[in-house]
Amino acid sequence: MKNVYIICLISTLFICFHLDSKSQDSKHIDPVIWGQGGFERAPTYVDVIGSPYLFDTWQVGIVTLENGKRYDDVKLKYDQIKDQLIFMIEEGKAMNFDLPVIAFDIFTYNADGVKSERTFINGFPPIDGANDKSFYQVFNPGPSPKIEFVKRVKKKIYTRTVYSSAVKEQLIEDQSYYYLLMNKKLFKIKRNIKSVMSYMNDHKTEVLDYIAKNKLTFKDDQDFASVIRFYNSLS
Repeated sequence: MKNVYIICLISTLFICFHLDSKSQDSKHIDPVIWGQGGFERAPTYVDVIGSPYLFDTWQVGIVTLENGKRYDDVKLKYDQIKDQLIFMIEEGKAMNFDLPVIAFDIFTYNADGVKSERTFINGFPPIDGANDKSFYQVFNPGPSPKIEFVKRVKKKIYTRTVYSSAVKEQLIEDQSYYYLLMNKKLFKIKRNIKSVMSYMNDHKTEVLDYIAKNKLTFKDDQDFASVIRFYNSLS
């Protein structure tokens, strides 16, 4: 009987310790993030083809809230259907931020361990259905350059009927919008160098030489960013 009592006591202590540890895990995140009123779970997507997120897996990043507070090493996902950043407070719990997010960085690593960073901010003037809360990827963050290259991706769910069947499928499609930011205004561009060059006539020769020397093909967004950086270095 004594042994049974001891076993029960040990089990009770273990459970209390475990619950306290879980509580401490939750409390280590500032309440400003997860809301004074409790958790608000992020939306989930069921039976859809395609990904609603920038990355399907959780990535570590940095978040800046509307009140100016910055949080490092937060596990993040960017929902591009809701245009909303979510975070994981503990395994299996995807949460919305309690205060508006104004900027965030998401980090990824390739097979060689090389780190890449993607920066997103909002606050741009409304255009093409976006508002001042819409997030844009910026490629040259920092002090305001003469021209900035920015991109917005909008995903949506649409339904289609499977051929020769009554079955309906829900699919996710995305559309990318490209802009140049100049004097706090957005100018929509096509995804080709001709469209970009029309804004660089004052250094056209130098820019074309740079493109040829570096063999840029503009199949990648970074080629556009590289040209903009070079152009800004001439101004």
